Amino acid sequence: MLHNEIKKKLRTLKQQEIGIRTDYGVLDVKGIRLIWDQYFSTKTIDDQSVKYSMKKLALMNHEDRKEVFDAFFCSVFIQHYKENGIPVTDMFDRGLLSYFGLPATATMEDIKSRFRHLAKINHPDKGGSSDVFIEILEAYEQLTSKS
Repeated sequence: MLHNEIKKKLRTLKQQEIGIRTDYGVLDVKGIRLIWDQYFSTKTIDDQSVKYSMKKLALMNHEDRKEVFDAFFCSVFIQHYKENGIPVTDMFDRGLLSYFGLPATATMEDIKSRFRHLAKINHPDKGGSSDVFIEILEAYEQLTSKS
């Protein structure tokens, strides 16, 4: 992706965050610290003050950029929920859900079902690796400890 395309995409993401966090113009944008400012910058190609500079984004493949943008939107919505008093306790760690191959919208039932499936095929008694089985157990414990 060329730097101009990245810059255009980043500007779009910024406008989308402003829209989400201000209820599309109902609230004043002044005084709101944007999540975008922590993630991205369009000022310089290699801005080290942000998580993802344009240079870093340009070196990523499409799937990796998509994951960065998804993580950005998760952060935006979590902040929006907090600002509006909406509980975020039902949200699960995105990385752990990804480890299980589940979407960010997964329910506890989805997690339990996927855990059972992965545990069954990776159990050492069934020929699976004990290290992988332990990782699956630890990830499941982390996800279920929030409920």
